[in-house]
Parts: sequence; structure tokens; C-alpha cells
Amino acid sequence: TRSKSLMELKRTELENQHIRVIQNDIPHYSKTDDRVYRLFVVNKDIFKANELFDVIPFYDEDLKR
Repeated sequence: TRSKSLMELKRTELENQHIRVIQNDIPHYSKTDDRVYRLFVVNKDIFKANELFDVIPFYDEDLKR
């Protein structure tokens, strides 16, 4: 996502469920001050995340569902 607040919200949701995440941002993706925020779920915690969310959000469009 390009939304820092949305990324922080999802990170908090995951961490509150004791799901380990790694944040790996991409700075200046296509232009100056255009950061892409990425969260990766660690190891088998993907199964916990899958239960938490109806759809695992890979793209911003997925977060709107």
C-alpha cells in the first residue's frame, strides 16, 4: 500500500493476534516521495493471517473488500 496509516492499521491487527510480520518498504517507487509500504507474514503465521482476514491483501484494491 502507499498509505502509511493503512499499513500501520494492518500491522497492528496482525501483531495483536501474535502474528509475526516483517516490514519492507520500497522508497521512491516511481517518483520522489512515493513510498510503498509492505508487510510480510513470517513462516506459518500466514495460516493465522488467513483466518483473520477474508482476503489476504496483496494490493490496495484487496484492502477495500
